[in-house]
Amino acid sequence: LIEALNDKKQETALIARMGIPVPKTVQELPADPNDLEDLIQFPILFKPYSFAAKALFPHKNAQVKNRSELRRFYDSHADALPVLLAQEIITGPDEYSWVASCTFDSSHNMLDCAMKQKIRMNPPHFGGSTFAISASNDEVYELTRRVGSALGYVGHAGIEFRWDERDGQYKYIECNPRMPDNVEFDEYCDMPTVWNSYLVALGEKPTKSARQQRDGVIFLDLRVDFAARLRDGEPILEILGSYLKYFFHRRKGQYFAFDDPKPGLLVLWRTLQTLKRSALSMLAR
Repeated sequence: LIEALNDKKQETALIARMGIPVPKTVQELPADPNDLEDLIQFPILFKPYSFAAKALFPHKNAQVKNRSELRRFYDSHADALPVLLAQEIITGPDEYSWVASCTFDSSHNMLDCAMKQKIRMNPPHFGGSTFAISASNDEVYELTRRVGSALGYVGHAGIEFRWDERDGQYKYIECNPRMPDNVEFDEYCDMPTVWNSYLVALGEKPTKSARQQRDGVIFLDLRVDFAARLRDGEPILEILGSYLKYFFHRRKGQYFAFDDPKPGLLVLWRTLQTLKRSALSMLAR
């Protein structure tokens, strides 16, 4: 199962057979870009099957918006085409994307589910959460439960969905069969996903969590989020305004905690060193 979930060709086919809505996907790219146009609409997202394809395609994904871009992509990535799949892009704001951090027991029952709505991502619009807010969503909850049960999943998973305004459905994007690096956010939202995953790993049988998710908690990876939004062309005042909008919300950063400040201080030092090198480089030019 882990091998299948780490291979997007197998993963997308597996999820589609389970009856879970997925974006339209072409798993075997045709040699001629004209044939691909007959199979899928623009805009198109190209993804490598797995991390093993990194030598041929060192990007998380690539977006193609029209026919001329598609031909250029085919010309410049001819060697990588056998390790790529094409998927339709579900257009709309970042807020259409939802992530469920959840734990399944040895009988594949969902023990808990911490849900968050993405606000911003890195890479912009097509990456991991840099700014998100915890929010309960019954449809996402039920889809997550169905996916884990149908897969026969045991342990912790991060499952992502995106709402498609064309048909009003949440569609499966991916399942990361591991704990995400911001899993501590679950605890801030009163969801004991890590504890339950620990108990499941020990072979114990924890009971389904009786806790309710705390909604309105903010996750913010400030350093990465700010840089990604600048790269995306978002005005600085607009970025700062969005931060102020959530200033009084309970929030969790990616690196810093008062009871464990060293990681945050280390990241701050590295960031300052990077800024210093950039400033010196600009002055030299």
